[in-house]
Amino acid sequence: MEGNLGQKLARFVAVMGLLFVIVSAALVSERLSQDALALVIGLACGVSAMVPTVLLAVLLWRRAERNVSASPPSVNAAPANYTPPIIVVAPPALPGASAEAYRGAAAPAWMPEYAAERKFTIVGEP
Repeated sequence: MEGNLGQKLARFVAVMGLLFVIVSAALVSERLSQDALALVIGLACGVSAMVPTVLLAVLLWRRAERNVSASPPSVNAAPANYTPPIIVVAPPALPGASAEAYRGAAAPAWMPEYAAERKFTIVGEP
């Protein structure tokens, strides 16, 4: 009996809600100008056209999340303590710049006469 009462109550609330929406729409449509009414109808149609697309996107997103969480780790996955290789790329030399070209030549004015010690910062270490 109680489940039956719950169903009746839910049906009553749904009918009353639908009736409220219909009466409210009728009252609003009488008071609005045709331009404002066209705007409201266009907005309602646009939102109703968007709902299936959003539902499909959410469905596909959840399916992808389930597939990612359910799939076993890849064979090519790196172990937890894996350190990637360090690759240093030197800039290319200027054309015609070789050790022989600079032997015996005077250093340019902008170049210091002493060999400055180069400093490096290692990322990830203090």
